Amino acid sequence: MPKIKYLTEDKSGKKLRRNVPQELRNLAGQSAWVERVSGTPLEIRECANLFAVKTDGYISSLRSQSTSAAILDGELSENRPRFRIRLSKIDAKRLALIYLQNAEEERIRGRFYSVDGRWSELDRAEAI
Repeated sequence: MPKIKYLTEDKSGKKLRRNVPQELRNLAGQSAWVERVSGTPLEIRECANLFAVKTDGYISSLRSQSTSAAILDGELSENRPRFRIRLSKIDAKRLALIYLQNAEEERIRGRFYSVDGRWSELDRAEAI
């Protein structure tokens, strides 16, 4: 049976270990991915295959982030201001949700704008 890729063994047991490529370590924030494994050789092989696919995805994602950051740096140095925010997808969705929620509240409040003051704060609160 061929050797299982990324499988190492220490005194604590078996683990899957894959080093992060040197050029991506700063972006990844770590030098290696490590997962403990146990079970039959077939189960360990399946975990190793899954681990390889998962870490390949991480590397691909980090490389694309690195490339887009390099492109942005090139654009920024030429003609764009140096203000940049890095957001994960979930943070971007949360930010969009907050923006849309605030816009909807403003729209609802705007319906109750009255010059003569016939709408009280209680009426507005009940409407919202």
